[in-house]
Amino acid sequence: MDSNHTLKAQKTNSTAILLLLLSIAFLAPGKLCAQKGAYTPPALIMPLHAQKETLHASLGIGRGYDLHLSYAVSNHLAVFATGTLNSGRSGRISLFGDKIYYDKEDYGYTGGLGYFWKPAAGSSQLLETYIGAGRFHVDSHRYYANLTSLLSRVRTDYWHLFWQFNAGWRRQNNEMALAARLSYLKYNDVYYEDDLAMYKPNVVEGLWGMNLDPAMSYSYLWRNFKFNGQLGVSLPLFKVAVKETRITYFLGDEVAATEAKRQHLGVVGLGRFSVQYTFGLNRTAN
Repeated sequence: MDSNHTLKAQKTNSTAILLLLLSIAFLAPGKLCAQKGAYTPPALIMPLHAQKETLHASLGIGRGYDLHLSYAVSNHLAVFATGTLNSGRSGRISLFGDKIYYDKEDYGYTGGLGYFWKPAAGSSQLLETYIGAGRFHVDSHRYYANLTSLLSRVRTDYWHLFWQFNAGWRRQNNEMALAARLSYLKYNDVYYEDDLAMYKPNVVEGLWGMNLDPAMSYSYLWRNFKFNGQLGVSLPLFKVAVKETRITYFLGDEVAATEAKRQHLGVVGLGRFSVQYTFGLNRTAN
């Protein structure tokens, strides 16, 4: 009876958190850092290791396509690597009914170390913590449907350092998990164009920031496979001082105007669906 009550309470709490994350993701402002599209946070890594000598390979789709690999080298230590690619063209209809194309050439990779444990022997709860670093490249265009008028283009690179904590629960073929990631991001110069024919790129210098990324996931376990859905949000912790230089023309002469601003990295929704397969010599029912 107590176990059923606990399970119902966990489901109720998870549903409340899911609704909160959905609300934040859909009501979040669209302006990300200096320009929309400059921040491309990856999904959280959530393998939920239970024993040594297991390799989790997860292929997912969300912000493009990604691959997560995580290997437990001992009963408590793990190493991981991820890669993300968001490339190609997609089309959307604006609020005013205009057809807009998005051309993206975004990619990134991360790697790091993890520590996992159970709070007690025989517990169904799994705990993990990870530290890692990564590098990301952003090159995103927005065009009108005729492909002759450029709405915007953003080009930049940035480093991503992070610490993450995961807590998961397994019951039969079901797995629930909550996670939080603290991210530090340091950008190279951000180049932004809003009119390819008339203006040179605007330049944002000195952009960095810290974001808190809470997330939750649900998985269905079948043999060595895990079918997983993840939902979360990336929240900026504060604004930072940056310098933005804009290039315009007056009577045929180029005019550069520099402005000091305070900006943050924006609120960004996180989502991922993935299929994970577990390889392991000592694997029983992980």
